[in-house]
Amino acid sequence: MSTLEATISMLQSLPESELLTIYDLTRRFYIKQKKTAEVEAMTEEQILEKLETSRRHAAEGRVMDADVAVSKLRMKYGL
Repeated sequence: MSTLEATISMLQSLPESELLTIYDLTRRFYIKQKKTAEVEAMTEEQILEKLETSRRHAAEGRVMDADVAVSKLRMKYGL
């Protein structure tokens, strides 16, 4: 059985409520991907400015623990 066949088989066995959840999550990822694809490339100067800002924020303690950030993303996207 191919991965595609296994996925389709699994989706066919899910209740409607779970299919709607999957649809909503997929839609959100698609919208996010579309927005990301529209972003223009930054110049070297822009990258260096962002890096300087990041370093300044870190020095000032304006940072978030990675575990906290991941937890917030999981809650936001229902993962």
